[in-house]
Amino acid sequence: MLHAYKVFLATSYPQSEFVRTMKHLLVCLAFCASLSASAQGDNCTVLGIQDLTQMVFELQGEIDSLKGAGMTRDSVIGIAIHKELSLDEVTGGDLSAIDLSGANLSGADLTDAYLSGANLTGADLFGANLTGANLFGANLSGAELFNANLSGADLSGANLTGADLINANLSDAYLTGANLTDAYLIGANLTDAYLSGTNLTGADLSGADLSGAYLSGANLTGADLSGFDLTGANLTGANLFGANLSGAELFNANLSGADLSGANLTGADLINANLSDAYLTGANLTDAYLIGANLTDAYLSGTNLTGADLSGADLSGADLSGADLTGAAIRCLKGCAFDLPLGYICEPDPDCFEPNRRSIVPD
Repeated sequence: MLHAYKVFLATSYPQSEFVRTMKHLLVCLAFCASLSASAQGDNCTVLGIQDLTQMVFELQGEIDSLKGAGMTRDSVIGIAIHKELSLDEVTGGDLSAIDLSGANLSGADLTDAYLSGANLTGADLFGANLTGANLFGANLSGAELFNANLSGADLSGANLTGADLINANLSDAYLTGANLTDAYLIGANLTDAYLSGTNLTGADLSGADLSGAYLSGANLTGADLSGFDLTGANLTGANLFGANLSGAELFNANLSGADLSGANLTGADLINANLSDAYLTGANLTDAYLIGANLTDAYLSGTNLTGADLSGADLSGADLSGADLTGAAIRCLKGCAFDLPLGYICEPDPDCFEPNRRSIVPD
C-alpha cells in the first residue's frame, strides 16, 4: 500500500511537492501509530499498529534518501514538531525519552513540553521557547541553547555539559543536581533559579545574573564570579574552592558551611553575610567588608584579612591562626576567636557603644 502511494505521488507531483506531501504523510502516520488501541477506531482501523509502525520506518528511510531535497530524519522530526503540527496534535505533548540528538529545533515552540529523559545531545535549540518545559534528566550535552527561553523549566538532573546557554533565560528554572560542567552561561538570566547541588565546574558565568539564586551545595570550584551580584544568595555548603569573588556583592548572603578555601574575595561586600562554619583557609579577603558578618566557628587559618573591616562581626569560636590582620578593623565584636595570630590579643572594647563587645588588637 505504501509503495503504491509513493509511486502515485512521484508520478503526480513535482519533486518539491512530492517531498512536502511525504512529510505530511510521515506526520500523519506517526500520529496514528502513537494513538492508543482504544482510539484507533476513529481513523486507523484499516491498518494495524504494526503496519503503521512499519510504514513510518519505511517512509523515514525514503525521506532520508532524498539527498537532493536536503531532507534528513532529524529535519523531518523538527518540521513535525515546529511547523506541521503542534506538540499536542502530534503526541499530546509527551516527548519523554525521545531521541532528538543533533536535531534542528531552532526557534521551536516547546512551551510546557514533556521532554523528561529526552536525548537532545548536540541539538540546535537556538532561540527556542522551552518555558515551563519538563526536561528532567534530559541529555543536553553540547546543545545549542543560545538565547533560548527556559524560564520555569525543570532541568533537574539534566546533563548540560558544554552546552551553549549564552543569553539564555533560566529565571525560576529548576537545575537541582544538573551537570553544567564547562557550560557557556555568558549573560544568562539565572535570577531566582534553583541550582542546589548543581555542578558548575569550569562553567563560564561572565555577566550572568544570579541574584536571588539558590546555590546551596553547588559546585563552583574555580568559578569566576568577580563583581557578581549575589545579594541574599543561598550558598549554604557550596564548593567555592579557589573561586574568584573579588568585588562580588554578597550582602546578606548565606555561605554557612561553604568551602571558600583559597578563594579570592578581595574587596567583596560580605556585610551581614552568614559565614558560620565556612572554610576560608588561605582565602584572600583584602579590603573586604565583613561588617556584622557571622563568622562563628569559621576556619580562617592563614587567611589574608589585610585592610578588611570586621566591625561588629561575630568571631566566636573562629580559628584565626596564622591570619594576616594588618590594618584590619576588628572592633566591637560580638564574640572573639578562640585561636589568634601570634602577637594579637582579644580584649574588651571600651570605645564600642554596644555593651560586652570586644576587639582584637596587637599585643
